[in-house]
Amino acid sequence: MFKFCTYTLLTVLTANLLATAGDTTLTWTSPILPKLYSTNPEINPFEQPITPLEESWIGSLINIGAMIGPLPFGFLSTKLGRKVCLLCMAVPYIISFLILAFLQNVYWYYFARLLAGVSVGGACSIQSVYIAEVAEDSN
Repeated sequence: MFKFCTYTLLTVLTANLLATAGDTTLTWTSPILPKLYSTNPEINPFEQPITPLEESWIGSLINIGAMIGPLPFGFLSTKLGRKVCLLCMAVPYIISFLILAFLQNVYWYYFARLLAGVSVGGACSIQSVYIAEVAEDSN
């Protein structure tokens, strides 16, 4: 009993790492936007400070992606299973984080935020179902 309970706990904690990545994605704009407004090339990865319009796109594209995310991942979770889908959701997160770390164009930032939003939306829709499936009623 204790061994299975430990396995379930570790499974749920591992699945919740995806939620942590989502939280990191959602709060990323708070420390980064002041840096993107900077004129110092050592701080700002772009050649010039961003405009308020660019700021609003960077901040809001994650929400648009989160509206799109449940559609493909909800369908795929019924076809491939919840576990495989949760593992596949890590790929867009990794791609998004790599784009934000290495590319220096605002349009790539738009794409990265949209891609991360798709993962956030998919994770919100599938993660709770997966956790409910692996947990036993006795736990």
